[in-house]
Amino acid sequence: RADGLRIDDLLDAVLPLFVLDHVIDQPVMMMGPLPEDKADPKIAADYQKVHDGYDEIVKKHYPDTAPIAQVDKYDFYDRTRKAFAVVMTGDTRIYANLILAKGVTTW
Repeated sequence: RADGLRIDDLLDAVLPLFVLDHVIDQPVMMMGPLPEDKADPKIAADYQKVHDGYDEIVKKHYPDTAPIAQVDKYDFYDRTRKAFAVVMTGDTRIYANLILAKGVTTW
C-alpha cells in the first residue's frame, strides 16, 4: 500500500529501479475511458491530463518506450487479476490506474 501518494509520485520514484519489458509492444497500460466518459468534456479532459502526466514520467525514464496503451475496461480488470503485484495508492482521480510490464533486470 502507498496511502497518501499519487501514482505520479510513486511512478517517478519506482521507474529508475524498475525495468520495463522491452520485448512487448506496449509495456505501460492504462484503462481506456468508456464511450460515455469520452463524451463528457470534463471527464475526457481529466483523463487526458492523467494520461499526459504518466506519459511524461515514463518518457523521462524510458524515452524510447511506446506510448501508453489504452486498454478496454474488462481487459484491464483481467490483466490486474493476473498481476504479480498490485499497489494501492491514495490517488482518487478518475482512470488514475496503471499497469507496468516488468522486464528482465540486467544490472
